[in-house]
Amino acid sequence: MKYRLAIFNADLPMAPVRHNYGDYADMFKNMFTRAAACYDSSIDFCFSTYNVYKEDIYPSEEELRELDAIAITGSKFCAGDDIPWIKKLTEFMKNIIDNYQNIKVLGICFGHQIIGRAFGSSVVVNPNGWEIAPYELQLTEIGKRVFSKDSLIINQMHKDIVSEVPNGFELLGSTKTCAGQSFLKGRQVLSFQGHPEFSKDVDGLFTEEEFSDAENRLKLNTDTSLLELTVIKFLMGNLIV
Repeated sequence: MKYRLAIFNADLPMAPVRHNYGDYADMFKNMFTRAAACYDSSIDFCFSTYNVYKEDIYPSEEELRELDAIAITGSKFCAGDDIPWIKKLTEFMKNIIDNYQNIKVLGICFGHQIIGRAFGSSVVVNPNGWEIAPYELQLTEIGKRVFSKDSLIINQMHKDIVSEVPNGFELLGSTKTCAGQSFLKGRQVLSFQGHPEFSKDVDGLFTEEEFSDAENRLKLNTDTSLLELTVIKFLMGNLIV
């Protein structure tokens, strides 16, 4: 089964990360492919990558008619800044979600924040500071239905947050230091502040000070397999909500 997925690559990770894992688009491709192999081996992803942070190139109207989904990666940039490419990405995603409801949208970290901004929420620096390494999410009632758990553990790497639940979205979960961790809009949009695509082997992502703070949490077992399975179910339209 062909599944056409556009990855909106929003940044280039640091050299040690690229060496081990490739760029953010590569991490997404690996996550989707790995999860599909466990869920339904007949899924045949056709990936297209758009480097939206440096190239003013987006899918054409003809390409949008063929797309099944768009996924937006993480980034070191602030999704609340009025940088031209960030404003264009925000406007593009608002149009997609409003007018192309057959296209599913997945946002991770920066992508989660872009979706929040597109639907009226502010993106601000977290007054509680960085979230780094695994954190536990306490799930809302709808989040419990989606994940079939009361809580889950996901890798984090961010200092900016979405300040409130976007208009028309439902909150799936929160951490002690970031209330808006995951949003859902019907069966079309799913987003995470954390990183289901990240490995726990994240030494290259941290400064020494940050790593010291995160070291104890690195011992936690993340729910990566469950998160990946949930993403695939969402893409296939089989998410229980």
